[in-house]
Amino acid sequence: MTIPSLNYLFRASAATFKRFPLGIIAAILCSFFACRLVHLNHDGSGQKYVESYYTRILMTCYLGMLLFIALPLLVERLKWSLKQNVLLQAVCLGLLLTYFLSLPVQLHTIVCTRFVLYALGLLFFVAFAPFMKRGEMNGFWQYNRIAFLRIFMAGLYSGVLYIGIAVGLLAIDKLFNANLDGKIYIDFWIIIVGVFAPWFFMAGLPERWEELDSLQMYPKGLKIFTQYILLTLVAIYGIILYSYGFKIVVTSHWPVGWVAYLVIGFSVVGMLSILLIWPIQNDTDNKWIKTFIRFFYIGLFPLILLLSLAIYKRIAQYGVTEDRYFVVLTAIWLAFIAFYFLIVKEKNIKLIPISLCLILFASSFGPWGTFDVSKRSQLRHLEGIFNRYALLDESKHYVSGKIIKWQDESELSSVVQYLVEVHGANVMQPYLRQSLDSLFKKNSFKYSRESAEKVLKLMGLSYVSSWDKGNELSLHVACNSVVHVADYDDYIPNAFYFYSYQDRLEKDSLFLKSGYKLSQDSMTVSFRQGKAIDIVFQKGERLSFDLLPIINSLVKFKSIISDDTLPAEKMAFIISGRKADVKMQFRDMVIRREKDEDHIQRFSIDMLVRWKK
Repeated sequence: MTIPSLNYLFRASAATFKRFPLGIIAAILCSFFACRLVHLNHDGSGQKYVESYYTRILMTCYLGMLLFIALPLLVERLKWSLKQNVLLQAVCLGLLLTYFLSLPVQLHTIVCTRFVLYALGLLFFVAFAPFMKRGEMNGFWQYNRIAFLRIFMAGLYSGVLYIGIAVGLLAIDKLFNANLDGKIYIDFWIIIVGVFAPWFFMAGLPERWEELDSLQMYPKGLKIFTQYILLTLVAIYGIILYSYGFKIVVTSHWPVGWVAYLVIGFSVVGMLSILLIWPIQNDTDNKWIKTFIRFFYIGLFPLILLLSLAIYKRIAQYGVTEDRYFVVLTAIWLAFIAFYFLIVKEKNIKLIPISLCLILFASSFGPWGTFDVSKRSQLRHLEGIFNRYALLDESKHYVSGKIIKWQDESELSSVVQYLVEVHGANVMQPYLRQSLDSLFKKNSFKYSRESAEKVLKLMGLSYVSSWDKGNELSLHVACNSVVHVADYDDYIPNAFYFYSYQDRLEKDSLFLKSGYKLSQDSMTVSFRQGKAIDIVFQKGERLSFDLLPIINSLVKFKSIISDDTLPAEKMAFIISGRKADVKMQFRDMVIRREKDEDHIQRFSIDMLVRWKK
C-alpha cells in the first residue's frame, strides 16, 4: 500500500472542485459565516440583526451545498451539454437567492422547520439524483453504498483530524504560554466538518456510472452487521410492540402517544435492514431474506394501526400540530410502502427516497402543508373553547370577564402559546378589538412565550405555565437567599418535612409530628389532614397555620414568572399568638393540582420563634 503524495492529493482535490465547484464554494461559505457567528458579540439589537443576517446566509449556503452536490450528478447521468448545465445551475442560484430574500429577520419556528424539511428533502434528492431513469437497481444500491461508506469515513477522518489539531493547539498553548482564544478550537471544528468533510465526501462519489449496475460487490461485514445487529433490534422492537398491542386488546386501554415514535423507529430500522441486504436476496444461501421482507411488511400493518390510534387520540383532544401532522404523514407513507412491496412484483427501491423527497417538499408549503393544516386545526380548537363559554360576540371578537374552568384556561393558554410562538401574535388579531401593534415595538419579537402572555393578558386571562399542564408545580428558595434571624429568639433548621407517597395528602405520609425544646418553652409541630400545620406549646397555647392561602399565593405568584426559584421572602409566612410569633420559612414545596384543587405533595420548612415580652 502506497501513501498518496501531496501532488496526488492536490490533483484529486482540484478534480473534485472542478466537478462540484458550487457545492464546495457553498461549503466554504457555510464554514466562514459559522465562524463569524462564533466570534460575534451577542449583545445589542444591532448585533442581533447581524447574527440573523449571518444565519440566513448560512442556511442558504447549506441548502446550496446539498443542491450543488446533486445537480452535477444528475447532469452527468443525463449527459447534458455545458450550456444546459450552466442554465440549470443559474436557475438554481436564482432559487437560492429568492429563498434568502424571503427569509425574515426573525427566524421563527416555521422558518427553521421549513429549512429542516428542505435540507432533508435535498439529502434524499442526492440519494437518487443520478438514477432518475428506470431500472439500474443494483447501480442505485451500489451508489448509495459508496455514498454511505464515504459519509462514515468522512466522519471518522474528521474526528481524528480534529483531535490531532486540538491536542496540538493545546500543547502550543501550555508549552509556549500562547494564551490561545478558546474559540479557535470551535473554528477548526467548523472548518473540518464544514469544508474538509464535504470535500472528502464529494471526492469519493463514483464517476463511471455504467459500471455500477454490473458491479457485484457486497461487503461481508455489511451482511453480518445487518443480520446480527439490525435484525436483532427489529426482532426486539417487534416483540415489545406486539406485546404492548396485546396488552391494549386485553385491558381495553387506549395506546399512549409515545408508542408512535417507537413504531416509527421500528419501521425505520426494519426498512434500513431490508435495503442493506436487498442485493443478495436472490442468492441461494439467502432465500430467507424474501420471507423476512414479506413478513416484515405484513407485520407492519397492526403496528401502523397502533400508531394511528395513538395519534388519533391526541389529535381528537388537542388538534393537529406540526409534530402530529408528520406522525400522521409517516403512518400513511408506511402503509403505502408496505402495500407497494407486498403487491407489486417488480419492486423499485428508488421509490423510498423519491417518495420521501416529494413528501418533505410538498409538506412545507400550501394549504395541505404542515403549517397551514396545523394553524387551521388549532384555530378551530381555540374557537371551540371560546364557543363553550360564549366568549365571542356577533363580530367574532373575544368577550372578557367570564369565568373559565382551570382545565379550559390551561388548554386556552397552551393553544394561544402555540399559535403565537409558531405563527406569530398577529394570528390572534381577528379575535381582538385592540390592535396588537400597540403591544409590541416595531422590531420586537412576536414569536415568543412573552408575546403569548401579553396576548392572554389583553384578553383578561392569566398565563398558565407549563407546570399546570403537567399538574405539578415545584418551587424552592434560591440558593443565595439569606434568612434573617436577628429579630428571633429561636431558629430551627429543617423543623418539619412532609412527603406524600400518594397523589393526595390524606394518604400515607412521613414525619407528621415533630417536637422541639426552645429557649422559653417546648413545642410540637404536626400536619393536619393536608390542610394546616398545628403548633402546640407545652404551656398551653395552640396556633394553627392554614396552608390553603399559602398555596393560592404561591400559585398566583408563579403564574407571572417563568422560574421555579423564588426569593426567600416569597416563601415565608408569619403567624402570631399571645406569647410568640412563629415564622414559617418554606425551603421547597411541590404542589399538585387535581380537579381544580391544589394540594401540597411535599414541603420542608425552617421555623423561627420570637417570644413576646
